[in-house]
Amino acid sequence: MRPRVRVEKVVKTYRRYDSGRPRTWKSLLAGGLRMNRPQRITALDGISFEVMPGESLGIIGRNGAGKSTLLRLVGGVGRADAGTVAVEGRIGSLLELGAGMHPDLSGRDNALLGCLIGGLTRREAARRVGEIAAFAELEDFMGAPLRSYSSGMQMRLGFAVSIHMEPDILLVDEVLSVGDLPFQRKCMERITALREGGCSILFATHDLAQAEDACDRVLWLAHGRPMALDEPASVITAFRNAMDRVTRERTPRVPPQAVRKPDASHEGLVLGDNRLGSQEMRIWQVVLAAPDGETVAAAEAGGPLRVIVRFECEVPVDHPIVGVSFSDGEGRVCLEISTANGSGLGAGVRGRGEVVLDLHRLDLRAGNYYVDVGLYERAWQYAYDYHWHAYPLEVTPAGRDRPGHRSAPHRWTVQPGD
Repeated sequence: MRPRVRVEKVVKTYRRYDSGRPRTWKSLLAGGLRMNRPQRITALDGISFEVMPGESLGIIGRNGAGKSTLLRLVGGVGRADAGTVAVEGRIGSLLELGAGMHPDLSGRDNALLGCLIGGLTRREAARRVGEIAAFAELEDFMGAPLRSYSSGMQMRLGFAVSIHMEPDILLVDEVLSVGDLPFQRKCMERITALREGGCSILFATHDLAQAEDACDRVLWLAHGRPMALDEPASVITAFRNAMDRVTRERTPRVPPQAVRKPDASHEGLVLGDNRLGSQEMRIWQVVLAAPDGETVAAAEAGGPLRVIVRFECEVPVDHPIVGVSFSDGEGRVCLEISTANGSGLGAGVRGRGEVVLDLHRLDLRAGNYYVDVGLYERAWQYAYDYHWHAYPLEVTPAGRDRPGHRSAPHRWTVQPGD
């Protein structure tokens, strides 16, 4: 069996100019015809792998690691400076949903155009439009111009067009947060069905639990270089350990003044032991609650749970990530959710704020767990503040016990700092 995707020793570099370089002839002459040479930035350095029909390859790494660049090269956007990228079959791309759509054309015309660009015949494209409208739940809006659509409607239409072209290869880059929760589940079910039908999938994500569940192998990139390529559990464990080492190095040995007098929810937390992080941004309270806000110590399997994370920071912090995970007594992560896929805090977060995670269905077996909570640097390089095994939770049996599931339906609500 021949691989659908073969990447061999690929190198990709970009030129980056100094921000102070002359931008007009006048400024160039005024500076004495001095012009700085561009800096070469290596986005990918020696990447090699193969993806077989029906195989799913996850690509993980911090922001700026080269994940999106790699997917674009496989999708034919740009060329490698060295090495080879060989692809066999029709490509479906979920890199930039809605790219190429025209605001003055109707949803129907944009769907037809997208199918034609994707390689379908006119007859095939016309036959798919009804299916696309139904999947995107836009049957009543397909005759309206795209400019009248909300951003969510445009993304749903773009997703529906991409997956209805019967691709042999599907490229997915952090776009599975489109629409509401039922629509997100429908998207994942369709991607799973494509994979079972022989479609090869390259899946770049920050959701480590999702990568472990949905992928056959995982590639870890760091600064454009391959760090590991193996079965998901071992690669993800190595990635977590690397971030943990950096976080421990940044954890102060002497607690900052603001950390010395924690509130009651911090009893049992010891900086450098079960509390790690640089402390530029701090968690000052974590509350486990029912949907009505009442504090709880137990939750029913398959039932709802609210996790409230209250934080503070004296200096502005840009785009921090909030992560909540559920682990058992042996430290195994059973469920993990973060704001990395679009529900995060913005730039210049300062003062006190609150982030609420509403789990609509707690997909865990009955038993005893710990809720681990962390605030992370925007590229996942280290934690600002991470509380490990500090908040116990008992999950009680429901009418029937439910198996653990890594992608529980949920919703984030963010109230940034002052």
